[in-house]
Amino acid sequence: MKVLTPTLFAKKIPSLWERDNQGGYFEADVSKADEGIILFNLKDIEGYDYVGPVALGWITFAMDAMGKKVLEARLDGWSSESPGPKNVTVHLRWQR
Repeated sequence: MKVLTPTLFAKKIPSLWERDNQGGYFEADVSKADEGIILFNLKDIEGYDYVGPVALGWITFAMDAMGKKVLEARLDGWSSESPGPKNVTVHLRWQR
């Protein structure tokens, strides 16, 4: 993982998701990666109750494995009261 960059990791997300899942899709917005910000969007995942927190943990674990210090990792669209939304977004900011 140390040879990966956050941008390269984010660009691999769709194919990793597609390989291991049968519904929905995972995309990443790397337009602000040079500022240390990436948005990860999980879409069409309604009923996949705990994928949001799992994705958040997996992404922060990957960043740590790359040697990056995560400054902010926030999950939008998911709550314990409504755990199976249609879409969730992980906002990631790391120290450049």
